[in-house]
Amino acid sequence: MMQPVLFKVQLFRDADDRPRSQQALLWMLEALCKINEGHLADRPYPPLYESGVRYEREDGTEHWLDIPSIIEAGWGDCEDLACWRVAELRRQGHHAGPYVRFRNRDGVFHYHALVMRYRRVVRRARGGGTIERFVPDVLEDPSKKLGMLPAADAVQRQVERGGAA
Repeated sequence: MMQPVLFKVQLFRDADDRPRSQQALLWMLEALCKINEGHLADRPYPPLYESGVRYEREDGTEHWLDIPSIIEAGWGDCEDLACWRVAELRRQGHHAGPYVRFRNRDGVFHYHALVMRYRRVVRRARGGGTIERFVPDVLEDPSKKLGMLPAADAVQRQVERGGAA
């Protein structure tokens, strides 16, 4: 087996870097979705919600895990789980993609990866024919479905474990 591949990418260096950083993050998420689609095409894996994996928050460095790595670890965080779910939905014929919510907390950018499901809209074009497009429809949060606690509960749990709040 090949050694793990590490991307070292500088994101959100300053306020002017936000648009580029947000786009770069989405490109990397899409790459992980495609990697997972390849895994699902190659061999059978259990559906995400039946796999027995759970959500667990990473502290510090982000390790982005593909499906086999999530199963091996027994857990994943938001981008790991969202990219597995996107790949799964695409293999089932649905239109889906990674979706990110960004926030700036005390000068530090944070993100949460979700799954956006799209629905097909067809309308008549002027002069005949039809125009087809896909519009956002349902936002799904695999992390929440697999055990992510609301922020206040997560802080309380960390304090109970003896960590700093």
